[in-house]
Amino acid sequence: NVLLCILRRGIRFMLLHCEHIGCDVGALLADWRACVGSEWYVLCLLERGQDYFRLQEHFQNWWGHTQRPYEIMFVRYESLPRTVGMVADFVGKPSIKDLFSFKCSGSQWEKLGE
Repeated sequence: NVLLCILRRGIRFMLLHCEHIGCDVGALLADWRACVGSEWYVLCLLERGQDYFRLQEHFQNWWGHTQRPYEIMFVRYESLPRTVGMVADFVGKPSIKDLFSFKCSGSQWEKLGE
């Protein structure tokens, strides 16, 4: 869903984000140009199998770095309505759990075919 959210924001956002994180802007632009005419250009980009935005590396940097003086918590956005109490307890602010409201993301890969 994160990748779909980035792709739905358009090529300008994608290129700026790609440049900011140091990925291969040329490869992204070339692949985007090859796919943009397709009715399902998002799927076309996904089928190329490239991690343009280095999401796997980002995750691995957090997950794999076990020697740190602080704890981290991984939470899927989709699970926040069920887990907000645990998150609030984790950050030491159990009273904040009632301050949140949630909406479904507009970027859901499961709904691409609809």
